[in-house]
Amino acid sequence: MSDDQKKRSPTISDVAREAGVSTSTVSRALSRKIPVHPSTMTRIEAAVAKLNYQPSVLARGLKEGSSRTLGLIVPDITNPVFPAAALGAESEALSQGYQVFLAHSHEDSVLESQLIQLMLQRKVDGLLIASAAEGFCREKWLQLPVPVIQLIRKFDDQLPYAICDQDQIGQLAASHLAMRGYQRPVIITGNQALPLYRQRKDSFIRTLLRAGYSSDAITVLDGSQWRNEGLGMVQSVIASKTDAVFASCDMQALGIARGLLAANIKIPGDVAIIGMDNLALCHLMTPAITSIRQPLKDLGKKAMSSLLSMIRDQSAETHIKVSCWLNPGETT
Repeated sequence: MSDDQKKRSPTISDVAREAGVSTSTVSRALSRKIPVHPSTMTRIEAAVAKLNYQPSVLARGLKEGSSRTLGLIVPDITNPVFPAAALGAESEALSQGYQVFLAHSHEDSVLESQLIQLMLQRKVDGLLIASAAEGFCREKWLQLPVPVIQLIRKFDDQLPYAICDQDQIGQLAASHLAMRGYQRPVIITGNQALPLYRQRKDSFIRTLLRAGYSSDAITVLDGSQWRNEGLGMVQSVIASKTDAVFASCDMQALGIARGLLAANIKIPGDVAIIGMDNLALCHLMTPAITSIRQPLKDLGKKAMSSLLSMIRDQSAETHIKVSCWLNPGETT
């Protein structure tokens, strides 16, 4: 190996020179798609090992018309929902030879658009996007030059999506409370700019009305400003004279539980609580929080698998809705 080669990463030309063949022969051999003579292959493999040659995945991908990279944009990486889905999506991508670029929009639609353009400049082959709460534009998505799937948050029924069944979530919570005889349920809603929270709330109320509850017995509280701080909702919960609360997320449920216990309100004796997402923290609480689980990692995998099929022009499930289930704890 020359001094110049030692100072830089070896190239395919270096491998060809070492093996005594042309660069096109090395390319064919390393692609494993076109057979070469066994003795030639042996020389090339020996040269690769000697030079510690690492093929450029990006260069190979671009030559094949693919960067083998994908974009994943989420609104808030601190929200436990999105890392779980991202893990599932990334594991599926890696298993199929793709790398994922992750970015978060901070619930800013302008920044989201900028991130989309940055990823397109990096030649990503497709996008998974959990879009910002406001500013969704169907025409903008239709004009994107790569396949795109709405992840977790669905704003348009016609565009590809991968979501959890929000109608089922509302029904699970309401049925659980009704079956246990709670009379004055409260649902704490998330940001109503997001269809998923509206669907969940409407399903919760609809299920209770069908079970014989009057509309006056059901209270809706806006918890969009208190996602990670349920303590801020405690006085509103107490003032509602409720005997059961369905929180919009587990962190909110934990905060409410702490506040109620501090006010000497028994859980579930005086007030029952259902959380959302079934975080590990729920099981460390005393009493353990009853919570609804969304299979987010599995959802991420399904979404990524569908995206990759779309990229390859293969048959793909483009309207994915996964089921959820209630995990009973000690708060109901």
